[in-house]
Amino acid sequence: MRLAFLGKCGAGKTSLINGLTGLSLPTGNFRATTLDVQQVRAKLIRPSWDPPLEVEILDTPGFGESLQTESTYRQQYRDLLPTADHVVWVVAAHPRVFRPDQLALADLDHEMRAGTSITLAMTHADEIGPNDWDAGTDRPSPGQEQALADQAANLLQKFSPYTSRLSAQDVIACSSARQWGLDRVGQRIRRALDQLAGTSAEHGGID
Repeated sequence: MRLAFLGKCGAGKTSLINGLTGLSLPTGNFRATTLDVQQVRAKLIRPSWDPPLEVEILDTPGFGESLQTESTYRQQYRDLLPTADHVVWVVAAHPRVFRPDQLALADLDHEMRAGTSITLAMTHADEIGPNDWDAGTDRPSPGQEQALADQAANLLQKFSPYTSRLSAQDVIACSSARQWGLDRVGQRIRRALDQLAGTSAEHGGID
C-alpha cells in the first residue's frame, strides 16, 4: 500500500513521516530538504500494531516553495498520485493562508484514483494560539483544543469545494515535535487502507 504525503513547503511532511514510522529522514529549519520524491518502504509504528502495517512512503517536495520549482514539483505530483492508495495532505495548524493548498488540491484531485481517500493532518498543533501548551499533561490547553477544533472546521470549509474526499473525521490535529496526536493520524490511515483493501477484495484485488 502506497502513502503519498503532500503539502506546502515547511508544513511538516517529513517530520510527520518520521514520527509515524520511526524513520530519520532529513528535515530542515529554514531550507527545503526534500527536493525530489523520496520513495521508501517502512512500517507504521503509531499506534503499535501486531503485525506492523508495512507501507511504501512517498515523501514529496513541498509546493509553494518558489516560482522556479513549482512547475517541476507539480509534474512530480501528477506522476505519483495515480499510484497512491491514500494521500496524507499536511497543513500546519496555525497559518491563516490556504490559497496554495486550495490551488494544488483543485489541480490535483482529479489525478487521484476513485478509491483514494485523504487524511488532512494539521501539524504543529502545539504552536496554535493561545500558545499555552499544557506542559504538565503534554497536550493542548483547553484554549488550544478549542482553537484546533475551530481550525479543523475552517479547513474543511476551505478545502471541501475542491474535493469530495474529505469529511470531518478526516481532519486530525497533531504535533510531531511533541509526539502528540500521531496515534490518531496512524489510526485514520489504517482505517482508510483497511477500507480500501476490503473494497478492492470485493472487486478482485488491488491493481
